[in-house]
Amino acid sequence: MKELNSLNDQELESFFDSFDQILTDITDVFWTISKNIPAAEDAIKSLKRLGKKVVVVCNNTTVPLDSHHKKFLSAGFDVDKDEIVTPTQILISYLKKISLTKEIYVLGMPALKEALAGAGFKLVQIGPEPLHETLAEWARAGVINGDNIGAVVVDADLNLTYTNLQRAADLLGDPEVVFVAGALDQRLPIGQDRAAISPGFFCKILEDMTGRVPLQLAKPGRLLGEYVEGKYKIEDSSRVLFIGDSIAEDMEFASKYKKLLVLGGVTGKEALEKWTFPEEYKPDYYVDNWKTVHDLICRIFENKLNRSFGGGRRDGNVNTTAMQLQKVFCRITEDMSFSTKCGYKKLLVLSGLTKESLDRWIYPEEYKPDYYIDSLKDIHDLLLSLNQH
Repeated sequence: MKELNSLNDQELESFFDSFDQILTDITDVFWTISKNIPAAEDAIKSLKRLGKKVVVVCNNTTVPLDSHHKKFLSAGFDVDKDEIVTPTQILISYLKKISLTKEIYVLGMPALKEALAGAGFKLVQIGPEPLHETLAEWARAGVINGDNIGAVVVDADLNLTYTNLQRAADLLGDPEVVFVAGALDQRLPIGQDRAAISPGFFCKILEDMTGRVPLQLAKPGRLLGEYVEGKYKIEDSSRVLFIGDSIAEDMEFASKYKKLLVLGGVTGKEALEKWTFPEEYKPDYYVDNWKTVHDLICRIFENKLNRSFGGGRRDGNVNTTAMQLQKVFCRITEDMSFSTKCGYKKLLVLSGLTKESLDRWIYPEEYKPDYYIDSLKDIHDLLLSLNQH
């Protein structure tokens, strides 16, 4: 394990050159339940400017995908909806793969149920639960006919009742009923020194009661990794960096990838110093916060720019040429990457750049313009010339 900001410039460049694809957690990495993590949005933008592909891997099924995306946009993150993966998507993909036609009994939030219904699945409809005064009354009310039920799904359910949990246990007595679960966290931080009871505890009750083990669709389950690698066509796992804040879930899930642990969420530095987890969960690198990642990217690119363009005049502690070229770097990576993503032809107006900068190309290869021109005036002159002919 190495602290990322302890690396020298050469080691840092090697680190950032060692991966093309980033998979990253959300909670306690981008934001907590009550606030955003400072500088996380700047770090994601910087990583994308380096040409890295970023996919956000989230264990949260309690809100729709559109709501996840809107929250990213409102917080200033450069994340497309297609770059967000939740267990809901994996669940729908899996149920379609096994051609499930029977009804699904869901212990979960409305967003999960609506997504399943929207994908064409039939859900068991259970009305509001009355209060029960006796065990006999409760036992009669909890009986459910499972003849047309093919799956039990367990995830976060803030309206979970004893009766609903008992029905799930009864249904799982049939080995033909599929048992799947989302996140199996047992604690969810919800504030200073406060944690919520999470679905892992309720799943454990069902496991102990039925002897069944659920197929896990969230981190660290294998189906999530298979889904992500298939959807985003990841062929070389050694070129993937996973960023997370949890050792037991994120770092376990990332065992086949490069691993960067962001401290300050559910993991403090003392957990690294007094390691109690399997060796394969050890992160390759760790960092205190996202601002450090952003600052390190700026540092290595200033070094690259200085090497390529011979440095510049220093005014106090400011390298004027490097500052100007950082602006050029942002302009090229934003304009050319946008054009590449949209499939447009690319014309770069040098406007302050030199042809030498094209010969010493330091940006991602796919950002190369198809054509370049010195200034917009040259376009005007060319058009006049064509008209004269």
